[in-house]
Amino acid sequence: QDADVILYAKWIPNGTPNTSVSGVITSDTTWTLAGSPYIVTGDVQIPDGVTLTIESGVIVKYTGPYEILVKGAVIANGTLNNSILFTSDTPTVSSGATMLKFEGADLSLSQINHVKMEYASKAIRIGDESEHNQRPKNTGTLTASNIEIIAAEVLTDGYNTEAKLILNN
Repeated sequence: QDADVILYAKWIPNGTPNTSVSGVITSDTTWTLAGSPYIVTGDVQIPDGVTLTIESGVIVKYTGPYEILVKGAVIANGTLNNSILFTSDTPTVSSGATMLKFEGADLSLSQINHVKMEYASKAIRIGDESEHNQRPKNTGTLTASNIEIIAAEVLTDGYNTEAKLILNN
């Protein structure tokens, strides 16, 4: 079921915004440092042809076992001194999330650089299929550079696919 992405900002006492996100992102979107942290309160989908850009320094927090499903592209380029953080909304406790799940995507359109991913079921999942349960296949190669993963798995489970994930630190 397609629905528009739900975005709203709430100011908390120290003046830091909280931007809640869930639903389908229907057009190219940027998550800015000014709107950070982004609180994932439900599944988020990036359809084919749509790009989510995440600025350096942004924090993305998951309140539960949700996923950002990438069928389009995600550009998450932090810097050495200002990385992007994907984490649980509860410090040091796994959210159970699949932080970035790629399915039916051209992986070469996405970029992940200077990113930290922590306290989730899966940090990155490439594919979700088996011999008897074929789903849309990923193509291309995703290179994640300068990535730190803590208390989360990386899973590549495409069946009979040429898609690749390269972790390069």
